Amino acid sequence: MSDAIIENCYYAGDQMPWAEYVIAGNTVFLSGAEGRDMSKNQEYPEGEIEAGAVYEGIEAQTKACLSKIVERTLKAGAKLENIVRINLFLTDRANWPAAAQAMHEFWEEHCPDINARPRAGTLLVNIGLDRPDMLIELEAVAYLP
Repeated sequence: MSDAIIENCYYAGDQMPWAEYVIAGNTVFLSGAEGRDMSKNQEYPEGEIEAGAVYEGIEAQTKACLSKIVERTLKAGAKLENIVRINLFLTDRANWPAAAQAMHEFWEEHCPDINARPRAGTLLVNIGLDRPDMLIELEAVAYLP
């Protein structure tokens, strides 16, 4: 059995096949955070997609991603200032300016240090995400001092 601390992830009470985060040593690896509403069912055996399972628009999805990152970082026992890497995945390059603005505004409110001293990261664009209505996904790495 691994010595890593693994925090299960649940959407609408259903356990997802990924963790919210894994702590290995003093490093916190956060799973991709997306613009899904965690209170809504995400898997549709009959192929029906529940309305509102993903927030509408790049700004709302970006805020949802960042809110999950904040919640998971704090739950793992790290400080927001200890986020060291943020990777961004966008389905359309045209959404970058609005996503960047939403991120800037979010961090100004929750952790201005991330705006003042940008973290390492990668931006991938024009990629496919899990659902056709998903526009952005973010993943992050933090550390425990």
